[in-house]
Amino acid sequence: MSLVILPILIAPIEVNFLDLTNTYTVENSVTIYASPSMVWKQLGEVELIQADEFDVTLTSLIGVPRPVKASMSAEGIGAVRTSEWERGFREVITHWEPNKKMTYSFDIDPEAIPDHALDKYVKLGGEYFSPLNGGYYLSEDSAGNTVLTLKTRLLDNTNFSVYSRVWGELIFRDFHDSLLKLMKSRSEKFTHNKSSKEDALTRAAA
Repeated sequence: MSLVILPILIAPIEVNFLDLTNTYTVENSVTIYASPSMVWKQLGEVELIQADEFDVTLTSLIGVPRPVKASMSAEGIGAVRTSEWERGFREVITHWEPNKKMTYSFDIDPEAIPDHALDKYVKLGGEYFSPLNGGYYLSEDSAGNTVLTLKTRLLDNTNFSVYSRVWGELIFRDFHDSLLKLMKSRSEKFTHNKSSKEDALTRAAA
């Protein structure tokens, strides 16, 4: 109830004193016990995500579509990464540096997000609120593990910057957390399976 009432209470202040357009970046990171090259293999083409690979999250509880898979039309700048979120949207690659960085701009159909899922002021791709661009950034720590960072830059064109900022942060941190956990789980599983196969081949050769 407080979240519903908040925009009404702050609207007079916001309209008079705050800029109507604002952008900000949401950023999350995770350490993955796998090499950057292993993690990179999981980022472009994301195989079908099973329901049990995601925990119950805020966004799933309020009805925001969950990610299903992602596919690349090609590799490199200008390629299109189509992310299916049960009602998919597209990401157009703007920077492609294997094992280090992949950035993209969003091409979102606002109708992909159901009207009942979010308030109209924070509806993804709507006239008031939308992600603009984002990217995955990979670095290697001293132990050879990968620090994977996911960033999303958001446009807030509402008069309720505090209200929409809170929701924007919650929604995208939730998205980021789910995606990073998925990349971590798959990369580490892939690395473990590869190591097991290599060990088996070494023992067989001996």
